[in-house]
Amino acid sequence: MHQKDALLESWQKEIPITQKVLTAFPENKADYKPHEKSRSAIELAWIFVIGQQKTQKLLEGTFSAVPNFPPHPNSWRDLVVAFEAESLLNLDKLKRSSDADLEPAIKIVDPYAGKFTWKEVPRSYFLWFLLNDHVHHRGQLSIYLRLVGGKVPSIYGPSADDPWTPPNK
Repeated sequence: MHQKDALLESWQKEIPITQKVLTAFPENKADYKPHEKSRSAIELAWIFVIGQQKTQKLLEGTFSAVPNFPPHPNSWRDLVVAFEAESLLNLDKLKRSSDADLEPAIKIVDPYAGKFTWKEVPRSYFLWFLLNDHVHHRGQLSIYLRLVGGKVPSIYGPSADDPWTPPNK
């Protein structure tokens, strides 16, 4: 399987799962923070939208590492709508890209070496990093969801709120 195809297939699997978590989250709990140092739920979920935008910029060749995110929307519903729109754009750009589009090097802060340590990596490396970051933050949000009394949907398997029932034989 080609790099582009693997990325596209992975995003196509992960986006609907994230949509399930986002739509399960109670809109009136968007400001919930489990700890004073934690992001609020809406700030955490906004990372999904920013990640989709960064992926698109990377594929366009216009990526830049901006230290501050633009402000999140005022409502949870607006955030969900933004995620859905940016996800469609992201998938479209990935579909139209080629393996060659994923190989030019970019300079990023090395997430494993600590802040202010830069390295050059192929775009594909950073695209996989963005996907892994997306999954990581979705896991965080699913914990928030449980803490606010929401029902956690099935993510990679059954959950207490969304058990899998075997078919009748």
